[in-house]
Amino acid sequence: MSFSKQGLHFSIFFSNKFAYLNLIISLILNVGMWLVVWYFVKPQTEPYLLHYNIFLGIDLIGDWWKMFFLPGLGLVILLINFILSFFLLVKEKILTFYLTTVSSAAQVFLILALIFIILLNN
Repeated sequence: MSFSKQGLHFSIFFSNKFAYLNLIISLILNVGMWLVVWYFVKPQTEPYLLHYNIFLGIDLIGDWWKMFFLPGLGLVILLINFILSFFLLVKEKILTFYLTTVSSAAQVFLILALIFIILLNN
């Protein structure tokens, strides 16, 4: 892809308010997840409860650094969806809307899961 085409993609992507707004929302929620983990999770020798199932109860226990998995997963989802939507915006506009919406929704669900896990550990 040449630089002129890439500049055209940037101008089209960032002029699309729906995609741009979802990018901002996803970034804010993902940064919020990182800050929540940084604030509430402290290095310790005792294991953290990482997953709770309503049928089985606590079914996953691990080290403190594994609490960073959810924000990391959110970042991966955000990057993959927005890279795909960036390149597909010109050809498949509706797919871009789906990808950006799924990215924002995934961030919401991941931050809810993170909050419940932190509450479970307190």
